Amino acid sequence: MSDKEGAAPPPEGVVPDFQHPQDVLHTINLVSQILSIVSVSIFMMLRIYAKTLIAPPFYLDDWMAVIAWILSVGYSSTALVMHRYGGGFHIYEISKDNFVGFLKGLYADTLVYGPNSYFTKLALLLIVIRVFRLNKKTIIGTYAVIVFMTGYYVPVLFLKMFICHPIAGYWDSTLDATCFNQRAIFVADTAVSAITDTAVLCLPIPVALSLRMSWTKRLKVILMLSAGGVATAASIIRMILVIQLQKSDDEPVDFIRFNLLGTAEVSIGMICACLPAINILFMRGFSGSQQSSCNTGQSSKKYFELKFLMGSKLQTQNLTAVDTTGVTGPVLVSTVNTESMVHEHMDSIFPIERMSRVTSIRPDDVERGIWSDEWYSKVTASPFSEPGSPDWARKGSVGFMETITELG
Repeated sequence: MSDKEGAAPPPEGVVPDFQHPQDVLHTINLVSQILSIVSVSIFMMLRIYAKTLIAPPFYLDDWMAVIAWILSVGYSSTALVMHRYGGGFHIYEISKDNFVGFLKGLYADTLVYGPNSYFTKLALLLIVIRVFRLNKKTIIGTYAVIVFMTGYYVPVLFLKMFICHPIAGYWDSTLDATCFNQRAIFVADTAVSAITDTAVLCLPIPVALSLRMSWTKRLKVILMLSAGGVATAASIIRMILVIQLQKSDDEPVDFIRFNLLGTAEVSIGMICACLPAINILFMRGFSGSQQSSCNTGQSSKKYFELKFLMGSKLQTQNLTAVDTTGVTGPVLVSTVNTESMVHEHMDSIFPIERMSRVTSIRPDDVERGIWSDEWYSKVTASPFSEPGSPDWARKGSVGFMETITELG
């Protein structure tokens, strides 16, 4: 038996072991935080690579994701500080000095969590705004969620900063300090997280279901835009846990358990925020090998790609110029069997996918801007085809028109 005094008296009949304390969540916390830092950093590096070298430029949601990543690493780092001072051991098996260090780490942890959660969800919601900016209901709903989050997280951040007066009273019990109810703040945090995670999950679904595409593609869109809402489960479990812990006195174990769910929530959100951009890497590898085999001996062919979310690719039919001798205008024909593509026209997202149906265009129509097919006049109305849009639909349509002009 050691003469060392613990941060709290042990339960009746329990003898503290300061040399070999019971490892409740100590090791699990260490492994979980390291995995979180490594996995989130890998996904973020892939996102930065994709948006820097493959599909630039950086948009606002990309910058918000970078901030969220930095905060995510900071959040896990505060958990590692708590680990250093006995987080995951019972309170009666860590010294008073270590418990003070643990509480300092917990104070920093509570400050970082809110901004981390805020910027992670903001990055996800800005993607929805960028993609569906012409759908008024979705945009209004998304901005409402952002305003709600801002209205909560900003004042609560200051409340957490000055939770005790003086602040040192948070970790120094010898001071005569006045403090707010920290557990009540945790309950509010988890409730707001659950609500906003549910909003992130549900907002893109109605408009994505209305897209004219196959169900497989629709589900892919929904999964990429709503994946961040998967963190809802962690938020709900976290809220239940914090309510159950209202009367608990074993902070080094209880708050580590609480923190692990917070780590899961923000890590899942960060990884999901990177999925649309990372999809570029997979599609690039697939399209690179496919296009390489198709281009052999056929350098005159024109390929047009429609990028959804800067990554989910829908490739139009290949177009090529043919002999126009005796023809008043340029003629474009498809190099694939158009009959086999009838069903693809039915579930195409945007009119640009119907380019292969254009058989002839008169030079005077080009000059006057009149087209036999109404799709060109509507392509700029697509949220994916406006100037500055996140995909390559607009670039594809412009390239197509430049090709027509050159042939004329």
